[in-house]
Amino acid sequence: RMRVPLRAVTYAVGIAGAAARLTWPGTGRHHTPGLPCGEPVKRKPVRFPPELILGDSSDVVMFSGYVNVTASDYLFYWFAEANTDAPEDAPLIVWSNGGPGCSSMEGITTEHGPLILFGVKEDGALFSGKLSRNPYSWNNQAHVLYVDQPRYVGYSIGSGPFVTSSLEAGRDMVTFLRGWRLLFPEHAHRSIILAAESYGGHYVPAWASAILDYNEKASDPFALVGLAIGNGIVNETVQGSTFPEFASRQGLIPKNKVLQSSWGAREIMKDYLGYNPNYYDYRLTEQECC
Repeated sequence: RMRVPLRAVTYAVGIAGAAARLTWPGTGRHHTPGLPCGEPVKRKPVRFPPELILGDSSDVVMFSGYVNVTASDYLFYWFAEANTDAPEDAPLIVWSNGGPGCSSMEGITTEHGPLILFGVKEDGALFSGKLSRNPYSWNNQAHVLYVDQPRYVGYSIGSGPFVTSSLEAGRDMVTFLRGWRLLFPEHAHRSIILAAESYGGHYVPAWASAILDYNEKASDPFALVGLAIGNGIVNETVQGSTFPEFASRQGLIPKNKVLQSSWGAREIMKDYLGYNPNYYDYRLTEQECC
């Protein structure tokens, strides 16, 4: 995999501090001493310019920064505190998008974060290009920690080796969470729910296994209480083979179509419905971070 200059999607331009200071630290697979923009920010409030926000967001408390998983590799996080009547009792949800390789910035800004880009995945008047309050935000019920993982995904940076398995990603997540607790000791005691989508069908079990292994020997175990996987990929070959039948039964393709492949069914579905159900790709627009 070729390393390219760190880039940010347009919706992330308002992140204060952590991500905006960094460039890619090196192009080789080996350690490159030092980071061109200085040491990454560990913990800093996230604030957006007023012109990027629709409505009042004064009660939204968020932080972002970096946590070491090795001496030269850092995972980026964006943390939204719970906006509930009893935040001291709220659990901590640890979230990652899937891929493998999808940034969790998609999750916080287009799915279930407190401030999202309504309509960013639609082709219509709903998309204002500004962040607005999300009435369905998960932080209405819990503290939510969005993590760009594994290494080199999204804003995460470094100069060490790539992660090549879910087992390695699980071990990195334990290291990340241990470091994150030091930055946020007020949240160190919280019950933890691990959550992800898509390739999260691999990530979440790997994280959970690594945490349970850690808990067996640790004096500071994690209070892991739940797992959540949305639309999870567990076995793509097996799951993909069922898509043509599913699409036919749901009326997404003509009943008389006999299809043998998931890809063929998806193409027929677009023609039959007259539109592409996923026709906005936020990754097409990007800008330099540093």
